Amino acid sequence: MNFQINFRDRCPAPYAIFAGYTNGYYDYIPTIQAATEGGYGAGDSNTYVAPGTGERMVNLALTRLYEMLGRLTDTPEDLKK
Repeated sequence: MNFQINFRDRCPAPYAIFAGYTNGYYDYIPTIQAATEGGYGAGDSNTYVAPGTGERMVNLALTRLYEMLGRLTDTPEDLKK
């Protein structure tokens, strides 16, 4: 749930979702904080992702949204002139 809230708070689009439990993956991805505290899902042997994976997924999803909206490009605006 923390990932969805973080995504929604930072999302530039009015209607977008960050979906979990897709593509046949039914495991929990703990936040960095949960991993350091041993919280829910952090100590589960079924969690096969490195700490920080969820945060990187949210950041990548936001990066792609900004790119699709044309608000993030490889070339800075002052060099496009």
